[in-house]
Amino acid sequence: MTSLLMPDLTIAFGLIGIAVIVFLLSRMGVLPKKSLPYVAAALVGVFGLVLFRKSRERGLRNRLKEEEERLEALEERANATRVAVEESNQQLDEALFTLQQRKEATQKEILLIRAENEKKKQEIENLSRDEVFIRFAETFGSQ
Repeated sequence: MTSLLMPDLTIAFGLIGIAVIVFLLSRMGVLPKKSLPYVAAALVGVFGLVLFRKSRERGLRNRLKEEEERLEALEERANATRVAVEESNQQLDEALFTLQQRKEATQKEILLIRAENEKKKQEIENLSRDEVFIRFAETFGSQ
């Protein structure tokens, strides 16, 4: 903030200094008497410039605040979406796991139906997940 204020103060003090010098030179008779209104106009211009810069700075700060609020709202939406996506992914994983279990059970059931005797049925019952897949592929081909 001081870096924004320093040029304004420098200009203001410079013009005030010029106004004082012009006023003194005018009083000493070196300058015409009609130069005083120009000095006053210069001072009004300086103060107008300072007020304009402060107004502009205030406007930029308000705009920055609005942008920050908009970004915060956008971040909240992104977080909500991220949570929804994570929940959807979890539901998808659960559905895929359930599907895999059903597929395995169905394959085992089909193998049990094709089994010719009790010994083969017992072997099928004792197969692991990978063994069921391999036995099913051997029996029916890869599908």
